[in-house]
Amino acid sequence: KQPVQHSQILLKSIEICRLYELDTINSNIMRIAGVHHWKHGRKGSGVFWLQQARDEFRLNRIAKQLFDFVGKSV
Repeated sequence: KQPVQHSQILLKSIEICRLYELDTINSNIMRIAGVHHWKHGRKGSGVFWLQQARDEFRLNRIAKQLFDFVGKSV
């Protein structure tokens, strides 16, 4: 368990996972970081981390939310 709000710890964890070829754990860390950033209002960072994690499911949900929001505002 590592706090995802501290970017240096997050990047160090990702670097360690890449060195030891722990792709699943690396992807999970990035997905957790993406969800955390999204929920705390840092939308761009959230999308970035979800893209890095290749989490199509959550990215599609975010895209649907954004399209619904834009559709209601027009």
